[in-house]
Amino acid sequence: MAFAKRINAFGGELPGMENRTIPDGYAATAENVRLSSNRLDPIYATAAVASGKASANTIHRLLDGTWLSWTEDVDVALSPIAGDTSHRYCFTSEDFEPRVSNAAMSVAGGTPYPKTWYVLGVTPPTTAPGVAISGAASGATETRAYVYTFVTQWGEESAPSPPSTLTTATIGETWTITPTDVAPLNSWTINNVVWGAGVLTITTTTFTFGLRAGEFVTLSSLQSSLNASWQVASVPTTTSFTIAMVVDPTVTDTAGTASRDAPHNTASMLKRIYRSVTTATDTQYYFVKEIPVADVSEVDDVGEDIGEPLPTAGWKMPPVNLQGIKTLPSGAMIGFYENVVAFSEPNIPYAWPEAYENTSDYPIVGLGLIGTAAVVGTQGTPYIIDGVEPATATMTRVDQLWPCVSKAGITSFGNGVFYPTTVGLAYLSFQGNKIVTDTMWSQYEWSDLNPSTFHASTYNGLYYTTQTTDNSETRVLVIAPDKWVTEYNIATDVLYTDRAQGKIFYAAPSGSIYELEPTSGVAQPYVWTSKIYVLPEPINIGAAKITTRFTLTAAERDAVEAYNTALLASFNLDNSGIFCGPDGTDPAELVPMCTTILCGGIVALAEVSNESMQFALIVDDEVIFTKELLDTAIIRPPSGVKYDEFQVRISSNLPVSAILLGETPESLRTV
Repeated sequence: MAFAKRINAFGGELPGMENRTIPDGYAATAENVRLSSNRLDPIYATAAVASGKASANTIHRLLDGTWLSWTEDVDVALSPIAGDTSHRYCFTSEDFEPRVSNAAMSVAGGTPYPKTWYVLGVTPPTTAPGVAISGAASGATETRAYVYTFVTQWGEESAPSPPSTLTTATIGETWTITPTDVAPLNSWTINNVVWGAGVLTITTTTFTFGLRAGEFVTLSSLQSSLNASWQVASVPTTTSFTIAMVVDPTVTDTAGTASRDAPHNTASMLKRIYRSVTTATDTQYYFVKEIPVADVSEVDDVGEDIGEPLPTAGWKMPPVNLQGIKTLPSGAMIGFYENVVAFSEPNIPYAWPEAYENTSDYPIVGLGLIGTAAVVGTQGTPYIIDGVEPATATMTRVDQLWPCVSKAGITSFGNGVFYPTTVGLAYLSFQGNKIVTDTMWSQYEWSDLNPSTFHASTYNGLYYTTQTTDNSETRVLVIAPDKWVTEYNIATDVLYTDRAQGKIFYAAPSGSIYELEPTSGVAQPYVWTSKIYVLPEPINIGAAKITTRFTLTAAERDAVEAYNTALLASFNLDNSGIFCGPDGTDPAELVPMCTTILCGGIVALAEVSNESMQFALIVDDEVIFTKELLDTAIIRPPSGVKYDEFQVRISSNLPVSAILLGETPESLRTV
C-alpha cells in the first residue's frame, strides 16, 4: 500500500526531546506562528495603540483608556474604593517609595504618563496636642485626653497623634485644644551641605517632618553632580537628612532646594480632633471637630454631641520599601518587603497595620494571586498565604525547592500561579503543584533560557514571556503548559494583559505600545518545520497538498489598508529630507505592499495583496525541494530519490489546517 500521511492538529516545539520522538503534528521549529486553534495561523501586525516611555519595563492601561509606562519594574493595583470615578491606582517598585495617582494627575503635564502622583499613605502628626482649661464652674469633674489626625482632600485619614496629657476639669469649663502640627512640607530650603564618612548631610531651614529614610528627594540649585534624585538614608534631626555617598563629591555649593519625588497630598488638608471617653470596660476616642490643617487652636464646645469612634488606631503608611502591590477580592491590598508579606486595611489602600504582617524564612521575590490567596515566591521555598481578611491570613510553606528567579515572570492564571524557577516553569495551586515545562526542557536546557530575564503575562490559557538571550537579543516565548512552546521574533522587554479589554500588549524599545495578539491586521510570515518522520523503508514523496486559502477576506484587506494609513501618517521628514518612520526606520521595511519609496515622498501604495506560501521538503537537514504556492493544487516533488526520514517546512502568512503527503496523487485521497 502506498505511503500517505495527514499532518494536522499542529503543535509547537518540544526542544528537550529528540526530534524523531516528539509526537506527530509537533514541530522542530515554530516561529511567529499561532497554534491556539490547532492549525497554523499567522500573527498580525497593527498600528501602535499608544506611545509610552522608551525602553519601558512596565506598561499599564487605566479603565479610562490612559496608558501608563515606566522604565522601572512597577506593580500597579487599582484602588478598591467604593464609588471612585477618578481611576485612582497605587503603584510600587524597588526603585521608589509606594505611590498613588489617578487618571487626571497622570496626564497633567504631557506625555509619557504618569506625570504626577502622591506618596501612598498619610503621615501622622508626631506632636501631642496641648490642653488648656479656662473659665469657672463647679460640680462634677471629667478627665479627658485628646488626639488629632490629618485628613487629605481624598478623605484619607492618618493614624492619630500621641495623646495629650490626661487633663481633669469641671464640667462647664472651657477646653482649648492646641494641635500644633501642620501639614508636612514637600520641599525645603537647604542652608548647608556637608560630606563625611560616606554620607552627605543636608541641613534645611524648615522641619523635615514627614520625610522617611528610603524615600526619594531631588536636590536642585547645587553643583551639577548633586542636582539629581537621591534616596534618603536617614533623617537624624528635624531639620536634616542624609544621603549615602561613598565618594566625596567635593561640595562647592551649600545652598539650594530639596523636594520630595513623591509629595504628600496636602492641598486642602484638614485635621480631626478626637476626645477620650472612658467606660467601665475601656477607653476610646470619639470625633469632636474637623478644622483646617493650619489651625493650631480650637475650643471643644460640642459637649456630649460627639461623633464616631477613631477608626485609624494602629494604621501606618505602607513600608517605604513595599513592592509587588496587588488587590485582593476582599478589597485589601497585599505587598511585600524583605521577607515580610504586608496587607492594607480592606478598601483602605493607604493604611497598612503592622499587625497584619506575615514573615517567611527566605527573602521574598514576588507575589501572585489565586482568588483570596496569594503565592509567595521566595529565594527558597514558596509559600501560599490564605485568608479572606488580612487579620486572619495564614502562611503555609510549600514543600518544594523552587526558588523564584524573576519577579516579573510571576503571573496568575486560572486557579494557580506560574513563576520561573531554577528547574522550569512552576505552577502552584490548591489542586497541586508541578513543573509544566519538564517535557519541553531539561533543567540544564531551561537555565540556558536565562529565566531570570522573564517578563510574563497570561492570555488565552498560554504563558507569554519575554526572554533575553546571551547576546542580549529579546524575543517572546509562548508556552502552552505541559504541551509545547513557540517563539515570536518581537523585540520587547515587557508584556501586559489588560483584563478590561481581554487583550495582551507589548511595548517596543521605542516606547510604542502594540497589541500582541490582534485578531486582524497585516499577516506576518511564519515558519513551521515538522518533526523528523521515520519510515520503515525508503520511499519517494511524489505528491503533497496544503489545506489553506489564498485570498484575503474583506476584513483582512480593510485591516491592511488601515495599517498602511496609520503607519504612513506617523512618518516625518528627518533633517536630511529622507521620508522615515517615527524612530528613523526605513518605511520600506515597515509598510506592507508599498511599491516604491523615494527620498522626500511616497509613490502610491500597491494594490493590497499579502498572500505568501512556500513548501519545502527536507532530508538529512538539507532542503531537497521547495515550491512557491499560488493555489491549492497538488505539489509534485521530484521523483527518482528515496529516503526513510524526512521533514516538511511551511513558510507562509496564511492559515494552514492540514498538510497531506503521499507517494502519488492518488494516495492523498486515502488521508
